[in-house]
Amino acid sequence: MSEQFITIKTKQGILDLMDYLKDADYIAFDTETTGVAKGSNVIGFSVCIDVTVGYYVVLSYWDVSHKKLIGRETKQLPLPFTRLFR
Repeated sequence: MSEQFITIKTKQGILDLMDYLKDADYIAFDTETTGVAKGSNVIGFSVCIDVTVGYYVVLSYWDVSHKKLIGRETKQLPLPFTRLFR
């Protein structure tokens, strides 16, 4: 069994992922945040509908040279995904 880990960094990648997920009976979902306090930010999330394929969506990343969090275009998520964070 060969495993695949796919990183998504574009809006088109999210649209493709949404198309892939639309008929799934079950979806495993996990978030990556800047912390556990109330004001923490979601900086990425992973989804999986098959034990051999996992997707990670990068919403923000840490810019080491400027020492700050930078939002990617994926941070402006299509509506179906934004409902997951409410």
